[in-house]
Amino acid sequence: KLIIGESEKIEAEVMPENTTYKELIWISSDTGIVIADNGSITAVGVGDAEIRVVSKDGKAEKRILVTVLPREVQAIETGGSVGLELGDSTVLTYRLIPEDATYREISFSVENESIVSLSQDGEIKGLKVGKTTVTMTAHNGVSTVVTVIVSPVSVQSLNLSSRYGIIFIGETVTLSAEVYPENATYKNIIWSSADNSIATVSPEGVVSAVGEGSTVIIASSVDGVTAEYNVEVRKRAVSAVVINAVRRSLNIGDSVLVAASVLPENSSIRNVEWSVDNEEIISVNENGIVTALKAGSATLTATVDGISQSIVITVVPNSNSSVWIVVLAVLLICVAVAFALCAVFVFSKKRKKNKSDS
Repeated sequence: KLIIGESEKIEAEVMPENTTYKELIWISSDTGIVIADNGSITAVGVGDAEIRVVSKDGKAEKRILVTVLPREVQAIETGGSVGLELGDSTVLTYRLIPEDATYREISFSVENESIVSLSQDGEIKGLKVGKTTVTMTAHNGVSTVVTVIVSPVSVQSLNLSSRYGIIFIGETVTLSAEVYPENATYKNIIWSSADNSIATVSPEGVVSAVGEGSTVIIASSVDGVTAEYNVEVRKRAVSAVVINAVRRSLNIGDSVLVAASVLPENSSIRNVEWSVDNEEIISVNENGIVTALKAGSATLTATVDGISQSIVITVVPNSNSSVWIVVLAVLLICVAVAFALCAVFVFSKKRKKNKSDS
């Protein structure tokens, strides 16, 4: 028996020793299995072949049955594990031991077909993030197992719709982020602000200006890649304040709502502060409600971000008080007239009496 690829030397002796023709002829029944050359036999193919050793005169012959066995695979060497990104493909590599094994065909099988697909020539493709195994099996049943790890496609960079901007208090701007590569597994973006007192940002990337200053809006991928938007927040200055007072003359006890317009209409600061110069005559609350307290005049002022306008409010006695004053005045006049008439009557009477006495 020989293993394919092996050679063996066979010694043959011709009897009797004084034979005239001592040369031998070596003949193989199948040179595809065994080659015989002057006593040297070489196994070249798997199977059985017969070697005939014949004397030159053809009077003597010897037959030898040779069985050639395959060179079997003893082991399959691999790297032990293979890593690839989701969607990528690769061909599994291996090495047979011995390298000149006769039957070199390898069959492949995969444990979890939802994680990788597998072709019969050993090409695998990542279908889902996870881990599975591929088994390689030789013709004679020798096998090995390879661990395959499919990882997510990592984000390499983020491209923001804008890198810098100036916005005014109360305004918003919407940012968007493009993820590269386009086939990245996790495309979710996490938005954050370095200083929420200046600008805030929603989960959708909407930046809201809160206070004056500069800060950074940060876009982050799940796997830690970041991009930044530098924002400067300014306040839009107030140019004028206009008091819209329908009534500037009030009766004692009256209350009236006074409104103020802030210009321009898109100015950042719009809260109106109200004040009066004489709180004994009128009062005003934070909503602009003016109450008349006492007859007289007082100045009402509306102020927004240092810009002001003032008007004069006059408080007069109410109508009921005026009527009573008039009535009282008439009564006093009547009393005065009565006293005068009485005085005239007394004076006349005295004159008459003086004349009669004379």
